[in-house]
Amino acid sequence: MSLTLQISRRIAKVHFPQLPAGASAMAKVAIRDFFACALAGSRTPVAARILAYAQRHESPGPAPIIGVPGLRLAPAVAAWLNGTLGHALDYDDVNSVAVAHTSAALVPAILALAETRRASGKDVITAYAVGFELIVQLGRRLNPALYEHGWHSTLTLGALGAAAAAGKILRLSPEKLCHALGIASSFAAGTRQNFGTMTKPLHAGNAARAGVTAALLAADGFTADPDILGAGYGLGKILSPGRPKDLSALAGKWGRPWELVASGIAIKKYPCCAGNHSSIDAMMRLATEHYLKAEQVKRITCEVPALVLGILLRHRPRTASEARFSLEFAMAVAVLDRAAGLRQYTDRRVQDPRVQRLLLKVMTRELPKVMQKRLGGGGLNGARVTVELKGGEKIQAEAGAARGHPGEPLREAEHWAKFQECAAGILPVARAAKLFQELSRLEVISELKYIAGDLELKGS
Repeated sequence: MSLTLQISRRIAKVHFPQLPAGASAMAKVAIRDFFACALAGSRTPVAARILAYAQRHESPGPAPIIGVPGLRLAPAVAAWLNGTLGHALDYDDVNSVAVAHTSAALVPAILALAETRRASGKDVITAYAVGFELIVQLGRRLNPALYEHGWHSTLTLGALGAAAAAGKILRLSPEKLCHALGIASSFAAGTRQNFGTMTKPLHAGNAARAGVTAALLAADGFTADPDILGAGYGLGKILSPGRPKDLSALAGKWGRPWELVASGIAIKKYPCCAGNHSSIDAMMRLATEHYLKAEQVKRITCEVPALVLGILLRHRPRTASEARFSLEFAMAVAVLDRAAGLRQYTDRRVQDPRVQRLLLKVMTRELPKVMQKRLGGGGLNGARVTVELKGGEKIQAEAGAARGHPGEPLREAEHWAKFQECAAGILPVARAAKLFQELSRLEVISELKYIAGDLELKGS
């Protein structure tokens, strides 16, 4: 039996009662958080441009767009738009093993099909779990080579995860799931060079669209190579150039334990690349404890893991998109505003002369490996921030796993505060609170429906 068929059989056989409580709970948190991020993303310049494109060039259909009342498009297009909106602010969650924004690829693909297929909340959670499992299990075996070579895992791996999730909603047979994964692999791409541009959030949208398209094509009998995971020119070879990976262990490791429990999901506290977050936590502490003012600062030195240095490419940002990938900007607003939220990540704030002057004083370098180990960081986590004052004094703070990381989870009140922030000006507070509560009990919802770009969930 081929590797892809083994995986496809496992996907087809999984049902909600088989998921551990921790896995379903994590999936609910991620789905709820994604919806908040997409609401906020629907009011961004990225949204304005891609929505204008869709309204000019795409045909109407049954699937709604989050935060855009009255607009319904074909499922694959809706998945594309919702994925892009959900990732527009880089506020959506991330898995550190896959180095991927899993929910931005998975949730839009699931939601694009859930209404017409009369999917229950349990169906949605199960589809999310299998898609997440595939993305992260692949990431365990293909990284770091895949990411270091410049691929953006959110699309490269997310397309296959989205196909698995969409196929689960469609109840595809294992044989058709094999073809869906094969089709999706031919959509898999995405380069990290586009980080800090409008195209970066498009990667998430492309992953979701690829997943829905692949699943629907497979459902109609469209074929692909049936063993894209195990074949000679399959993903193990082409996504790790020079270092081909054997993916055969995927089948035996599937769900043992579930990756939603084993590696978890980082829910972001700040709307920027996760590589900034440990440094922001450290600087916030310094700024607050020492009553730090920009006028006192001579130099700021941020020491972070090598992976982070390779991701945060935008050292002199001029737009909000660039600033999300600028450690220099994150340090500047942490000092000036004692904050790094949606109000900071705007073109206007990025271009503020005070911000631009202060970010010129920020230097970055690699955090020593021994310190990464001591802080429990590595990957995207761990930072040491040193501020040299004009009077000659130096103050310093360290941070390990950032707040929101699986090891440092946000409190429920913080989740609600983020949801409110994202929904502000889009949903009335009472409706936002109701939606937050409904998404929090997704497993008891019998059917999902969209009303005017907002979810209506009917209780069982």
